[in-house]
Amino acid sequence: MSTTNGSLSASARQDNGPETSPTLVRRLQSWEDTAAWRLFVDQYNHLFEKWSRSKLRNPADVDEVNQQVLWELARRMTGFRYDPAKSFRGWLRTLHQSRLLDFLKLERRRRTKNEQLAKVRFLGQQTSASSSTEDDNMIQRSSEETSIAFKKALTIQQRVQERVSAQTWTVFCDIAINGQSIADTAKRHEMRYASAFAAYSRVCRMLRQEANA
Repeated sequence: MSTTNGSLSASARQDNGPETSPTLVRRLQSWEDTAAWRLFVDQYNHLFEKWSRSKLRNPADVDEVNQQVLWELARRMTGFRYDPAKSFRGWLRTLHQSRLLDFLKLERRRRTKNEQLAKVRFLGQQTSASSSTEDDNMIQRSSEETSIAFKKALTIQQRVQERVSAQTWTVFCDIAINGQSIADTAKRHEMRYASAFAAYSRVCRMLRQEANA
Protein backbone atom coordinates (compact mmCIF):
# COMPACT_ATOMS: atom_id res chain seq x y z
CA MET A 1 0.00 0.00 0.00
CA SER A 2 1.46 3.35 -1.04
CA THR A 3 1.54 6.33 1.26
CA THR A 4 -0.06 9.54 0.03
CA ASN A 5 1.45 12.27 2.16
CA GLY A 6 4.99 12.22 0.70
CA SER A 7 6.53 10.56 3.77
CA LEU A 8 7.48 6.95 4.36
CA SER A 9 7.07 4.86 7.51
CA ALA A 10 10.14 3.60 9.33
CA SER A 11 8.88 0.02 9.13
CA ALA A 12 8.88 0.24 5.34
CA ARG A 13 12.60 0.95 5.22
CA GLN A 14 13.98 -2.53 4.61
CA ASP A 15 16.75 -4.00 2.53
CA ASN A 16 14.49 -4.09 -0.53
CA GLY A 17 13.76 -0.38 -0.17
CA PRO A 18 10.89 1.78 1.08
CA GLU A 19 7.35 1.56 -0.13
CA THR A 20 6.89 3.84 -3.12
CA SER A 21 5.09 7.10 -2.40
CA PRO A 22 3.37 8.47 -5.55
CA THR A 23 3.20 11.88 -3.91
CA LEU A 24 6.94 11.93 -3.24
CA VAL A 25 7.66 10.78 -6.79
CA ARG A 26 5.56 13.64 -8.18
CA ARG A 27 7.33 16.14 -5.94
CA LEU A 28 10.70 15.00 -7.27
CA GLN A 29 9.78 16.44 -10.67
CA SER A 30 10.75 19.83 -9.23
CA TRP A 31 14.42 20.47 -8.49
CA GLU A 32 13.34 23.26 -6.17
CA ASP A 33 11.52 20.91 -3.79
CA THR A 34 14.48 20.54 -1.46
CA ALA A 35 12.50 18.71 1.21
CA ALA A 36 11.37 16.06 -1.26
CA TRP A 37 14.89 15.44 -2.54
CA ARG A 38 16.30 15.21 0.97
CA LEU A 39 13.58 12.73 1.89
CA PHE A 40 14.27 10.70 -1.23
CA VAL A 41 18.03 10.58 -0.55
CA ASP A 42 17.38 9.63 3.09
CA GLN A 43 15.05 6.80 2.08
CA TYR A 44 16.83 5.42 -0.99
CA ASN A 45 20.54 6.17 -0.60
CA HIS A 46 21.11 2.99 1.41
CA LEU A 47 19.80 1.01 -1.57
CA PHE A 48 22.15 2.77 -3.98
CA GLU A 49 25.07 2.08 -1.64
CA LYS A 50 24.11 -1.58 -1.33
CA TRP A 51 23.90 -1.99 -5.11
CA SER A 52 27.19 -0.14 -5.65
CA ARG A 53 29.08 -2.09 -2.99
CA SER A 54 28.12 -5.34 -4.73
CA LYS A 55 30.64 -4.38 -7.46
CA LEU A 56 32.88 -1.75 -5.88
CA ARG A 57 35.19 -1.88 -2.86
CA ASN A 58 36.48 1.68 -2.80
CA PRO A 59 34.09 3.96 -0.83
CA ALA A 60 35.06 6.88 -3.09
CA ASP A 61 33.97 4.87 -6.15
CA VAL A 62 30.68 4.02 -4.43
CA ASP A 63 30.05 7.71 -3.76
CA GLU A 64 30.93 8.60 -7.35
CA VAL A 65 28.46 6.10 -8.82
CA ASN A 66 25.73 7.14 -6.40
CA GLN A 67 26.18 10.81 -7.35
CA GLN A 68 26.02 9.89 -11.03
CA VAL A 69 22.73 8.11 -10.34
CA LEU A 70 21.31 11.15 -8.57
CA TRP A 71 22.35 13.50 -11.40
CA GLU A 72 20.75 11.22 -13.97
CA LEU A 73 17.67 10.83 -11.81
CA ALA A 74 17.25 14.60 -11.42
CA ARG A 75 17.43 15.02 -15.19
CA ARG A 76 14.88 12.30 -15.88
CA MET A 77 12.42 13.10 -13.12
CA THR A 78 11.34 16.38 -14.74
CA GLY A 79 9.42 14.36 -17.33
CA PHE A 80 8.81 11.19 -15.34
CA ARG A 81 5.27 9.87 -14.98
CA TYR A 82 4.70 7.36 -12.20
CA ASP A 83 2.83 4.16 -13.16
CA PRO A 84 1.55 2.23 -10.11
CA ALA A 85 1.44 -0.91 -12.23
CA LYS A 86 5.20 -0.84 -12.64
CA SER A 87 7.99 -1.08 -10.09
CA PHE A 88 9.58 2.29 -9.31
CA ARG A 89 12.31 0.53 -7.34
CA GLY A 90 12.96 -1.72 -10.35
CA TRP A 91 13.29 1.35 -12.56
CA LEU A 92 15.77 2.84 -10.10
CA ARG A 93 17.74 -0.42 -10.09
CA THR A 94 17.95 -0.39 -13.89
CA LEU A 95 19.12 3.23 -13.90
CA HIS A 96 21.70 2.48 -11.22
CA GLN A 97 23.04 -0.56 -13.07
CA SER A 98 23.43 1.51 -16.23
CA ARG A 99 25.50 4.16 -14.45
CA LEU A 100 27.50 1.48 -12.62
CA LEU A 101 28.37 -0.27 -15.89
CA ASP A 102 29.43 3.07 -17.41
CA PHE A 103 31.70 3.68 -14.43
CA LEU A 104 33.24 0.19 -14.63
CA LYS A 105 33.90 0.59 -18.36
CA LEU A 106 35.65 3.91 -17.80
CA GLU A 107 37.73 2.41 -14.99
CA ARG A 108 38.77 -0.53 -17.18
CA ARG A 109 39.85 1.84 -19.96
CA ARG A 110 41.76 3.97 -17.46
CA ARG A 111 43.55 0.94 -16.00
CA THR A 112 44.38 -0.40 -19.45
CA LYS A 113 45.85 2.93 -20.49
CA ASN A 114 47.91 3.17 -17.31
CA GLU A 115 49.17 -0.39 -17.77
CA GLN A 116 50.18 0.39 -21.34
CA LEU A 117 52.03 3.52 -20.26
CA ALA A 118 53.74 1.60 -17.47
CA LYS A 119 54.78 -1.09 -19.94
CA VAL A 120 56.25 1.50 -22.29
CA ARG A 121 58.23 3.03 -19.44
CA PHE A 122 59.44 -0.41 -18.32
CA LEU A 123 60.56 -1.35 -21.82
CA GLY A 124 62.33 1.97 -22.14
CA GLN A 125 64.30 1.26 -18.98
CA GLN A 126 65.18 -2.33 -19.93
CA THR A 127 66.20 -2.00 -23.56
CA SER A 128 69.80 -1.73 -24.68
CA ALA A 129 71.36 1.42 -26.07
CA SER A 130 70.89 0.13 -29.65
CA SER A 131 67.10 0.00 -29.27
CA SER A 132 66.69 2.93 -26.93
CA THR A 133 65.92 5.36 -29.76
CA GLU A 134 62.83 3.44 -30.87
CA ASP A 135 61.53 3.07 -27.33
CA ASP A 136 62.20 6.72 -26.60
CA ASN A 137 60.06 7.54 -29.63
CA MET A 138 57.26 5.40 -28.23
CA ILE A 139 57.46 7.18 -24.91
CA GLN A 140 57.57 10.52 -26.64
CA ARG A 141 54.48 9.67 -28.72
CA SER A 142 52.68 8.54 -25.58
CA SER A 143 53.65 11.76 -23.83
CA GLU A 144 52.52 13.82 -26.80
CA GLU A 145 49.17 12.02 -26.89
CA THR A 146 48.71 12.63 -23.18
CA SER A 147 49.58 16.29 -23.66
CA ILE A 148 47.07 16.61 -26.51
CA ALA A 149 44.35 14.96 -24.42
CA PHE A 150 45.12 17.28 -21.51
CA LYS A 151 44.99 20.37 -23.71
CA LYS A 152 41.69 19.21 -25.20
CA ALA A 153 40.22 18.66 -21.73
CA LEU A 154 41.46 22.08 -20.63
CA THR A 155 39.88 23.71 -23.69
CA ILE A 156 36.55 21.98 -23.00
CA GLN A 157 36.69 23.11 -19.39
CA GLN A 158 37.42 26.72 -20.37
CA ARG A 159 34.58 26.81 -22.90
CA VAL A 160 32.07 25.56 -20.36
CA GLN A 161 33.38 27.86 -17.62
CA GLU A 162 32.87 30.86 -19.90
CA ARG A 163 29.20 29.92 -20.40
CA VAL A 164 28.19 29.62 -16.74
CA SER A 165 28.21 31.98 -13.80
CA ALA A 166 31.14 32.10 -11.39
CA GLN A 167 28.97 30.65 -8.63
CA THR A 168 27.80 27.73 -10.79
CA TRP A 169 31.40 26.89 -11.71
CA THR A 170 32.52 27.13 -8.08
CA VAL A 171 29.71 24.81 -6.98
CA PHE A 172 30.75 22.31 -9.65
CA CYS A 173 34.41 22.45 -8.59
CA ASP A 174 33.54 22.06 -4.92
CA ILE A 175 31.60 18.87 -5.65
CA ALA A 176 33.52 17.35 -8.57
CA ILE A 177 37.09 18.37 -7.72
CA ASN A 178 37.16 19.09 -4.01
CA GLY A 179 34.95 16.12 -3.13
CA GLN A 180 32.41 18.04 -1.08
CA SER A 181 28.90 16.65 -0.77
CA ILE A 182 26.03 18.43 -2.48
CA ALA A 183 24.45 19.21 0.89
CA ASP A 184 27.65 20.75 2.30
CA THR A 185 28.22 22.73 -0.88
CA ALA A 186 24.68 24.09 -0.84
CA LYS A 187 25.07 25.14 2.79
CA ARG A 188 28.42 26.80 2.14
CA HIS A 189 27.02 28.87 -0.72
CA GLU A 190 23.71 29.51 1.05
CA MET A 191 21.80 27.73 -1.68
CA ARG A 192 19.01 25.23 -1.74
CA TYR A 193 20.08 21.62 -2.08
CA ALA A 194 18.19 21.29 -5.37
CA SER A 195 19.83 24.44 -6.76
CA ALA A 196 23.35 23.14 -6.05
CA PHE A 197 22.31 19.79 -7.47
CA ALA A 198 21.00 21.44 -10.64
CA ALA A 199 24.13 23.58 -11.06
CA TYR A 200 26.42 20.58 -10.78
CA SER A 201 24.29 18.49 -13.13
CA ARG A 202 24.18 21.30 -15.68
CA VAL A 203 27.97 21.69 -15.81
CA CYS A 204 28.45 17.92 -16.12
CA ARG A 205 26.00 17.84 -19.01
CA MET A 206 27.72 20.77 -20.74
CA LEU A 207 31.13 19.13 -20.36
CA ARG A 208 29.82 15.93 -21.94
CA GLN A 209 28.27 17.88 -24.81
CA GLU A 210 31.51 19.76 -25.48
CA ALA A 211 33.52 16.53 -25.38
CA ASN A 212 31.19 14.88 -27.91
CA ALA A 213 30.96 17.91 -30.20
